[in-house]
Amino acid sequence: SQKRLHPIQGRISSGNATQCGFCSPGFVMAAYALLRNNPAPSADEIRSALVGNLCRCTGYRPILEALESFAKPSGGCCMGGGGACPCKQAQNGNSEQVEKSLPLACGLVNYEEMQKFDESAEIIFPPAFIMRNEQERATLHLTGKRVNIYCPTSLDDLPKTFKTLPRVDKLVSTGIMTRLIHSMNPSPVAKSTWLSTQRIEALKEVEIIDRVISIPSGLTIREMLESIRDRCESAQYVQAIDALYSKYSSDQVKNTVSWSGALASAATSSDLCTLALALNWRVRLLNLSTTSYRELRMAQFFAGQEAGKKTALDDEEIILSLLVPAAPHERIATFKHGKRFGADDAVLNAAASWDE
Repeated sequence: SQKRLHPIQGRISSGNATQCGFCSPGFVMAAYALLRNNPAPSADEIRSALVGNLCRCTGYRPILEALESFAKPSGGCCMGGGGACPCKQAQNGNSEQVEKSLPLACGLVNYEEMQKFDESAEIIFPPAFIMRNEQERATLHLTGKRVNIYCPTSLDDLPKTFKTLPRVDKLVSTGIMTRLIHSMNPSPVAKSTWLSTQRIEALKEVEIIDRVISIPSGLTIREMLESIRDRCESAQYVQAIDALYSKYSSDQVKNTVSWSGALASAATSSDLCTLALALNWRVRLLNLSTTSYRELRMAQFFAGQEAGKKTALDDEEIILSLLVPAAPHERIATFKHGKRFGADDAVLNAAASWDE
């Protein structure tokens, strides 16, 4: 507010976590978004939420110390309040169980004395911005200077809308990358017409059919990972996938970008394309003209039949779902190397599988 600092701002200020101040708004908002969704995060969750925010002054240590003071006691660090850090000693097996109420202090800063984050005191989402149910059921049509976009709300309406349009230039889900590319290279002539699947609830419902996880194309990268993590019976399989995506861009991107868009890009730097091809997952496609379905292995999907095409997707097809084994028999390994940790294109993505 205008009268006092938010607890996040207060700890960054008192913890000497800002110098020039250029990067501070990004760190504050990343931490705020995390705490609004998870009021008691672990230290690892806090660090993950901050990936992609860069600072050229502080060396990050005071920023991490200030924001990790919001971590739940079981997952956070006492910041060495009593000299040596008992948290690290406990991790190394050099001390007995650490007290859960250790003072959060570092040098001259005692975070325990500072204002706590209270989610009940935060503002609510403005009701005026919440769309009504009847609006959600109707096909949404947005028009702008350069783009017309149609957003049906059911799988039945999707082919119907497709057939009524004179032409469809882009089939998109969230359309994040399409919007970026289009804004950088706008068409000098007519408007583009896009058809989006983002508001179709049926494309957000995960199913397990015949020991196969069917991950619909309306999910984000984060939701795709959660679907595999919650339903796959192989802990080693899940851990290897999580290890690859722990170095993927940032939580903000994971929460926004759809996995289907990443797969359709067939980018050589794509984590998902590398992983799906190495594990030879299957993908289910829907033809909007004939309403027919087909399934392809990744080796087939990434073998474009026409010159200049990276995938076997027809112009009238959309990705419907990704089919991942719920009880895989093989073991897998993954590796990623980038120019820096997170929020960067990969220098190398690698994945492999072998039978046990």
